[in-house]
Amino acid sequence: MADEAHFRLRIPRDLKEWVEKEAEKNHRSINAEIVHLIDSAKGEAEFHVSMEEPCMTSEEFDEALQSHERVETALSELNNSDLLQILAERLLGRPPRFPR
Repeated sequence: MADEAHFRLRIPRDLKEWVEKEAEKNHRSINAEIVHLIDSAKGEAEFHVSMEEPCMTSEEFDEALQSHERVETALSELNNSDLLQILAERLLGRPPRFPR
């Protein structure tokens, strides 16, 4: 890490022992394990914050739902022969030709 900060950390002995065991189990240095744990906690915290904000508006949700329903309807209209043809095209690495 080119941009590192150094500091001393006082933690309870049992927590230090736990970190040492985790580091050994994960084949990391104690420092690398602490950085990993902090980074994981940071990612978890950012995920929870992002979940508090809606990822799409109600209009975007309605549009996505309608699109899903159109795909579902199109798939329900295909017969087994059509599905096998599409699968064969995909297995051969070609874009599938959907029957009309």
